[in-house]
Amino acid sequence: MRKNLPNAADFIGKPLPNYPDYKIERHVGSGNNGHVFCAENKRLSARQACKIVPIENLPTEEKNREWLQEVRKANALDHRAVVRCYDITTWPANDLPGNFVVFIYEYVPGVSLRNYIKQEKNEVTVGFIEEFLRTMLGLLYEMQSRDIEHGDLHDGNIIVAEKSMFHIDPREQFRVIDFGVRAITTSGPGDSDLLQLARILSDLLERVDSQSASGRDKYAYNVLRNELLRRHLIETDPLVDKIAQSPKAMYERLQEIDAEYQREKSAPFRKQLRHPFDYPNCEQIPEAHLLNSLYSKKFLGMDEIASRSNLILTGPRGCGKTTVFRAMSLEHLMLINKDEPDSIDHIGIYYRSDDIYFPFARYRHPERSDGVNVVMHYVVVTLVAQLLDVVKKWALRMFRSQFENKEAEVVKEIWNLFDWEQPREPGADQFERLINRVQQKERKRAARKFRVMHDLSEPCDGYVGPDVLLRICALLRSRFDFLTNRPIYFFIDDYSEPKITSDLQENLNRLFMCRSADCFFKISTESPVSYVTRDIDGKSYVEAREFMLLNLGILYIKDGGKNTLPFLEDLFARRFTEVEGYPVVALEQLIGSFPRNENKWARKISSSSPPHNFYGKETLASLCSGDIHYMIRLVGRMVEEKGGAEVLKRVTDFPKIKPKEQHNVVRAAAGDFLESVRMLPKVGQQLADTVTAFGNVARSYLRYRTSRNEKGKPPYQASRIEPYESLHLSESANGILKELLRYSVFLYDPRGKSRRGHVVPRLYLRRYLIPHFNLTFSQRDSIELENRDIETLLTDPKGFERKKRIKQSGEVDATNDLFNGDI
Repeated sequence: MRKNLPNAADFIGKPLPNYPDYKIERHVGSGNNGHVFCAENKRLSARQACKIVPIENLPTEEKNREWLQEVRKANALDHRAVVRCYDITTWPANDLPGNFVVFIYEYVPGVSLRNYIKQEKNEVTVGFIEEFLRTMLGLLYEMQSRDIEHGDLHDGNIIVAEKSMFHIDPREQFRVIDFGVRAITTSGPGDSDLLQLARILSDLLERVDSQSASGRDKYAYNVLRNELLRRHLIETDPLVDKIAQSPKAMYERLQEIDAEYQREKSAPFRKQLRHPFDYPNCEQIPEAHLLNSLYSKKFLGMDEIASRSNLILTGPRGCGKTTVFRAMSLEHLMLINKDEPDSIDHIGIYYRSDDIYFPFARYRHPERSDGVNVVMHYVVVTLVAQLLDVVKKWALRMFRSQFENKEAEVVKEIWNLFDWEQPREPGADQFERLINRVQQKERKRAARKFRVMHDLSEPCDGYVGPDVLLRICALLRSRFDFLTNRPIYFFIDDYSEPKITSDLQENLNRLFMCRSADCFFKISTESPVSYVTRDIDGKSYVEAREFMLLNLGILYIKDGGKNTLPFLEDLFARRFTEVEGYPVVALEQLIGSFPRNENKWARKISSSSPPHNFYGKETLASLCSGDIHYMIRLVGRMVEEKGGAEVLKRVTDFPKIKPKEQHNVVRAAAGDFLESVRMLPKVGQQLADTVTAFGNVARSYLRYRTSRNEKGKPPYQASRIEPYESLHLSESANGILKELLRYSVFLYDPRGKSRRGHVVPRLYLRRYLIPHFNLTFSQRDSIELENRDIETLLTDPKGFERKKRIKQSGEVDATNDLFNGDI
């Protein structure tokens, strides 16, 4: 709690300034900046809530006026959940120490959601959470429509109103207070309201006993956890999730649960696709058997992923990182009965990083040295609990006798490694007791400690470091023969900034970059700029020594279709056969085979009337930058515009979708993608302008220049940037570049080599955008630029285009910075 807060008892019994008939009757609670009281007018039997804040806890007068504007906006909201602020006044410094500002609110009888959770643990049901979400999403929809942010949405600012015996509607009523408070309590922006709502939802779901819930509530619980919490609420990229950032769409998803559950009940036990393009993202696939049916082992990069080394796996969203990590986990293999010992060469543990995000949001390095291991403790105990659970389940299936003979001995050693006293009661020598200790105490203890670490009077001991997990892995492998030749792989999914902050990564990298013969860490991140390769101790980790780097986007681009096409054919064949009676069983039936000759197409494209040239399965493979879910959606869009499965059944032509129809869909989809980029919050217009400027310049070179490294002098075909030397950009330009890479508008290859001999990063235009600019998929040519030109491209795209775009044959750009050369 902040300083400057006086004793709350000093205000009891005193009248409110400017409201002499209202006397403060009781203290309701306190926050970081002030006290909240209930004031009562006994003559009118009326009550008001008031928040009293010391003037020292408020910012400058200019900022205060900005905050007053936020309060006025909130008061304009129509939603019934809003608790309105009636007045703002000052408390004169008479008999109280200091000056105070008084905010007077509508009084709502009830308790904060935070206190309700503590007092009414058994009342936090799935139905309670659904009603809470309906209220909050309805409110956020109006706020979004009016361009209003709450800014400080947490369980202390939400009131669970008392139920009245006279109300017909028995549902909970939730009310929201303290709109605009963040504008006076912090110096910088915080998380969005949707991300803050996600943290509240995460806390509520942890308190639900889903195992004893009804069938309907179990189904709803999974929707709330797997879809809303793990995807829609925390996803900030609408390019990969249409529901992201849309409270209205999420509200409508909630409303579908009952009808969907009834359909599921009447459907066959084993879930199937409704159509081949269902569930384009792994997170949406509802059960393990369906995931197994759709998972293709021809996925590029499998050898590197399965190798015995630490790995950073990066690539565009939807490139299959989650699918592979889940499919390689032992938990998944057990669910689909593919866990025979002869087929298991590692013990895979799958872990989603959003489990770290919710309790440690906006993590910064602690000011106190004894607080460094708090978050490490949380991660270590969580991974240990998952490891013990999976090992025991598998051992009881395959090695029961050996496991039961050694379980008690191993458990005793693990208690000692944690430096915990082993309980004396029966059952303390079993894995379950350790797992329960972690789930019921240790995780919560660490998360709670993080929230109060700023209070130096709070002790911060008893938190383990990274070595404990490594030692437990070594212990398990030395004690159980069935683990001796099977190292442990920890698959850490979506370990990406900004959710997993650079400070948090630096802390956890002390574990995830450790080299050990017993365990290896496989980390997925959405782009090469969303992870850090150093730790809190200042150690830098070097590729090929501490870890391998696998960029799936670049892997697919450089593959040139050789392995991509067989993978896509297998992926679509699995999807076609998963839908009973679907009129297509192979990708070639649907879109045909038309091998590409890029030089030939370049000559035709450079004409004034370019032909329809984006069609066929080879083109689909060339379009893939690892963004598999876009390929699924693209083919699905072709089928939809053709008229769907019923029309396909009547079509006897080969292929069933004509080349011209395919070409039009591919071009339209590329244009839609660019427009989606343009609509990204804050940076979208700049990103779209940048890629448009580059695309237009590249197109002008294809039309008016020839490549000099082939005898036939084909048109110049460049779709990548190659710097002359290492990048040195301004802060603003570097920020734009990071966003381009984060959203995979360009893909980053760190292993380029410039004409001047420098090892420099290459920036590849995302293949999906090539049809929009009428370029080719050739990788022969590059646009080579000086640092100053890249700076201009990023900060002044139109200026870059004016300078670089060629308008007629024989013309060259102003600085002759173009380069062509073999890869």
